[in-house]
Amino acid sequence: MTKEDLLEHLNEAKQAHIKWLQKAKMLISGVDLKENAIPVNAKECPFAKWFYSEGQLLNKLSNNPLECMMNIEKLHLELHDKYLNIFEIYFSKKRKRGFLLRFLGISPEMVSDEEQERAQEYYKHLREISQEFLAEISRLERRVGAVSSEKIESLC
Repeated sequence: MTKEDLLEHLNEAKQAHIKWLQKAKMLISGVDLKENAIPVNAKECPFAKWFYSEGQLLNKLSNNPLECMMNIEKLHLELHDKYLNIFEIYFSKKRKRGFLLRFLGISPEMVSDEEQERAQEYYKHLREISQEFLAEISRLERRVGAVSSEKIESLC
C-alpha cells in the first residue's frame, strides 16, 4: 500500500462518515429512509471494514501512537451507539408493525413531538462526537503525510 493509498482511504473514510451523518440528519428531518440506509452496527459500516483490515497498518507507523487509533475506534463506537438511540425512535415502531402492514407499505406511525426532541438531542451529541472523530482522522492524515512513502510501503 502506498502513502497516497493510505491518504486516499482516510479521506474516503471521512467522506463516508459525513454521508452517514447527513443520512442521520435526513432521518430526523422527516425523510423516510429504509432501516438499512444507515448502518447501525459499528463493525458493518464501510469505515469499520477498512479500519479493522487495511487501516490496522497505521498502528505500525512510528509517529502514530496507539492512543490515536484507540481514540478513533472509541469515537467510532460512540457514534454508532448514539445513532442507535435515534434508530430506535424511528424504526422500533416499524418493527412492531406486523409483516402484512410492512408488506403493504403502510407508513409507520409518526414519532411524537417528545420523541422528535429526543432524536434532535441525540443528533446534537452525534454531531459533537463526529467533530472529534473527524479531527482524529485529520490528525492521522497529518501523521501519515509526515512519513516517507518508502517507510509506509515497507510496512505492507
